[in-house]
Amino acid sequence: IEESTKDIPVLSSLGWLAKQQIGLTSGVVEGISELGEGISTMIGQPIQTVKGMSALIGLNSEVSAGKAWGEMLKAIISYDDFSEGDIGKGAGKIALNVISTVLTGGGGAGIKGVQVAYVAARAGSTMAP
Repeated sequence: IEESTKDIPVLSSLGWLAKQQIGLTSGVVEGISELGEGISTMIGQPIQTVKGMSALIGLNSEVSAGKAWGEMLKAIISYDDFSEGDIGKGAGKIALNVISTVLTGGGGAGIKGVQVAYVAARAGSTMAP
């Protein structure tokens, strides 16, 4: 849509807005999937979850605490989506993270943190401190 309306001033803006709306929706849907994956990881792999969480407090020799916190922050703010120019998708994920964190008294961020810490610990050999 954006390409076909680029020379029409009002329509080109509408094309950009439509793209962001689609991205926003896909960001929320993908965020819900990631939240479910985080919960599944916590339940299905408790030892790996503890190992991942230990990275956040510096008790994991494979990943530094700074790297684990950095990866968690990047996940919470949807850094990768924004860096790839996918503003709508990033905004959708952030909206879901904020809503789930507020509604659960911090549980949403905790689950995201567990998921990211687990991934960081699992990929520790490729993530230099």
